[in-house]
Amino acid sequence: MKGFFIFATLALVYPHWNYASLILQGPEVPVEEGDLVTLECQSDSESNMTDVYFERFSKHLQKWFRVQPYRYGRYGYERYGYERCPFDRVSVSRELGSLFLRIYNIQSYMGGPYRCVSSDAAYPYNSSLPLYIPVNYMYEISVHREGVSTYSRYMSPQQDLRVRLGRTWS
Repeated sequence: MKGFFIFATLALVYPHWNYASLILQGPEVPVEEGDLVTLECQSDSESNMTDVYFERFSKHLQKWFRVQPYRYGRYGYERYGYERCPFDRVSVSRELGSLFLRIYNIQSYMGGPYRCVSSDAAYPYNSSLPLYIPVNYMYEISVHREGVSTYSRYMSPQQDLRVRLGRTWS
């Protein structure tokens, strides 16, 4: 009985012996809006990847949500339950023992922290470290000339804007 008690205590104190670590890999170059982004989740052992899925952190709700593609149902595209983060431009696939999340035509609102999570492991050993995906977006450039009204700017003939090489404007 004493040996069983020691074994049970060790199993509770060191539960991570039974679990593999999840590793999330993403793009190594800056991501621009409109790019294809591929995230790959791998395990450091030969563990079963069928219970692994992707999550994205919502900065507004301060909570992790499961990433799921929209699905086409009886009434058109349907969302999953409220605990999901549905995107219409993603695909999730399992290939060669890895889990892949592909985000097509990524938009700035899709940026942020992502992680992969296993539903068959105990916290904190059930997820990878978060991977932050920043999405760069070149906003519209607007040039205004001082003393020129909006009306005259649009009604006057177009002119070229010339800037010297190496000069920056703020």
